[in-house]
Amino acid sequence: MFTSAYVIFSFVFSVLPASADVDWSLAPDPPERRTTHMGGANGVQSITFINPTNYPIVAVYNVQDKFLLESNEVTFYPSPVKVPAQTTILAASYLAKEGIKQTGIGFITATSFANNTSNIPLSPYIIPIKKEALVMQAPNKDHFKFWMQKLTSHKGIKKNAVDFDVPIGTAIYTMAAGKVVSVYEGSNFGCPGIECVPYGNQVEILHKDGSIGSYSHIRQHGVVVDLDDYVSAGQLIAYSGDTGGGGEPHLHVEVHAWQYDDEGSTHLSTLPLTFNDNDGKVLQISEGDYINASSTFGKLINLITAKR
Repeated sequence: MFTSAYVIFSFVFSVLPASADVDWSLAPDPPERRTTHMGGANGVQSITFINPTNYPIVAVYNVQDKFLLESNEVTFYPSPVKVPAQTTILAASYLAKEGIKQTGIGFITATSFANNTSNIPLSPYIIPIKKEALVMQAPNKDHFKFWMQKLTSHKGIKKNAVDFDVPIGTAIYTMAAGKVVSVYEGSNFGCPGIECVPYGNQVEILHKDGSIGSYSHIRQHGVVVDLDDYVSAGQLIAYSGDTGGGGEPHLHVEVHAWQYDDEGSTHLSTLPLTFNDNDGKVLQISEGDYINASSTFGKLINLITAKR
């Protein structure tokens, strides 16, 4: 089974503090993942996409710096690049013009199992947990939450991801139906810092519309579905943990897809998440909300925040 944490070289994944006392002897072998290699030698810069997984990926690259914009381009594959399973593709090569000084690697890249070819409209999803839980981090940050530490790790591509404060062993359910295209569950390792992010257990599901539902920080051997399985909406798929980067047990969920603009640019983005509540009403959650509120405290907090 392969992890599928996509590669975003231009994106700072988190602002979590570095962990000075991590016992790396407890870390498992780094999981095999899809990767991007950027080369730069003798005035030539190149991009190679490596897909060791069982499913095709889509990759994009954009030229960023002056050195490359003034280069003689030799392109093998236009962006986006479709990379079949178990395949390595040299996507592009750039050769400097005479007299232009090389200033460094000048590409921004991203890869994903998402395969949508048009923008996906906002749709309500099924809440991925059934127990009451505090929303630790979400795009809407306007709610009353004096008791909470303000978290800011969801930036850039992660801006629409949601974190739920749940104890280890909380059941996780699919937000939408689809096919399991990536599973990694072998890690029992985590720390607060970004250096532990690659060791987070994760499940990714390819939805019918081409988007990807991603569930992270799962406990070791806590996945109850297999690669290639078709899963229905609301199906039990895993149990939460505290693996990877984060510092405390929680569930990170997101739905990401390719976004297309009028200028022809393609980029990877998380989609805004709205959910159907237990009564079938559309629910847009905010930081500080209690999802599935059943306790008096949770209901009171939701009542307070709803009035703001």
